[in-house]
Amino acid sequence: MKKTTWFAPLVLLLIATLAVVAAMVICPKCGYEQPADATTCSHCGAALPKQPAQPTSKTTAPVKTSWITAADEDWRKANEAAAQNKAWLAWFYARNAYALNMMSETTNSARAVKLTSLMESFEKFLRATTQPCPL
Repeated sequence: MKKTTWFAPLVLLLIATLAVVAAMVICPKCGYEQPADATTCSHCGAALPKQPAQPTSKTTAPVKTSWITAADEDWRKANEAAAQNKAWLAWFYARNAYALNMMSETTNSARAVKLTSLMESFEKFLRATTQPCPL
């Protein structure tokens, strides 16, 4: 039996429609749709109801993330995945940590060397490599 894939496009269409409708105001007098920032109806001239103010973010301090902290987080996740015998996941986390580390450090840094050895150990375990076969 062939699966139909009509559900996902229908959901996306519904979400897009709701986003457009949410940005519109309906005139209480004539029923015409108006842009959300309109104050009077362009069709009948009636005053439109005011939109409620958008809630503001209540964060007190900006979140500071850097490439190094992101690399450390992925390095930690790689070690956790390795401890759970999820070698492929650990390898992907280690590769991502290496790429994030490259955004702020060189390939010769101590962290990069450790990440490289971690990735190589996972590659040996998985019998996979990023190096092409010389033969």
